[in-house]
Amino acid sequence: MNPNRRRIVAWSLLQATLAGTGCSSTPKVTRQTYTEKVSTVMITQDKKQFVILGERYHYIFTAPEDLVALLGSPLKAKASARFQPFLVTVDGVTTGDFHLTLPAGLSEAEAEQAKAMDFQRQPDGSWWHDGTLEGKRYIQGHTLRTGRIHANLSHTYEVSVEAEETAGEKAAQDLASPIASTADGMLMIYFAVLVPILIPLIFLTREKKPTAAAVAPAPASAP
Repeated sequence: MNPNRRRIVAWSLLQATLAGTGCSSTPKVTRQTYTEKVSTVMITQDKKQFVILGERYHYIFTAPEDLVALLGSPLKAKASARFQPFLVTVDGVTTGDFHLTLPAGLSEAEAEQAKAMDFQRQPDGSWWHDGTLEGKRYIQGHTLRTGRIHANLSHTYEVSVEAEETAGEKAAQDLASPIASTADGMLMIYFAVLVPILIPLIFLTREKKPTAAAVAPAPASAP
């Protein structure tokens, strides 16, 4: 083998070794799906942060402008919101889609208000608007537990959360919730007071795949 060829082979082997070393030191990321129970949803009085208080975690999002606009509109009395399952990345960033709905039969003036907020009229006459939440997930602190918080939803919902995790580092990844309760029972995030959301909310879970037993055909009956 000539000297140039030998140098090229040695360089290639070195690069392969370094690449393998880099890959082995990178923590393996897995995805775990869990179900969060939710009965309290709030927004700060300044309308800047949207908060979902779960049984295990608190989810704090930047309040979407479209949701804030609806909450400040006379149409909020007719509106409802539906939230899709959430995704949490390794660094705690949490995202999820939501759908705002208005019923069919709006007056002409109400329809104009809906259009101004980018609602789209559906074939059945109802109105829909899609949006996205983005924020962070926080683990509950010892000073504030969901059981001590007054629920503002009609009942407890379950929402699916798909979370990225790296082995052995989960505890370090969980940030402590900044939400606290004052002496008179008000909830605050930092120095902003939280108030309940006053429109109907629905949370969704991922559809569970049927088990093998559930999809297996029933045995034929004996003649």
